[in-house]
Amino acid sequence: AAVLPDLAMYTSLPENITSLKKQFQNALESSKRGVTEVWDNPGEQLLVAMTPKKSFRLGNGDVCRQYYQTIDISGYRYEYPGIACRNDEGRWLVPRR
Repeated sequence: AAVLPDLAMYTSLPENITSLKKQFQNALESSKRGVTEVWDNPGEQLLVAMTPKKSFRLGNGDVCRQYYQTIDISGYRYEYPGIACRNDEGRWLVPRR
């Protein structure tokens, strides 16, 4: 599945965390395969890039997408590949095992 970053490790501002969660949802729902959405807060030297990859259906009909997320903060880069699936309410969630 995926490693979900603890966003509080990268920013202490609640509005940033809310914006990053929205970016995650919007990118998976609306962005085309390979198109990167970038969220940037220069004041915190924080940049988050979210790139949806291949979409597919599970045997039960659920829609899932592979994605690649990078977080750059103060010159350090962290990479988080993963898979998220859309739930019945239309939200993208990373499956737990």
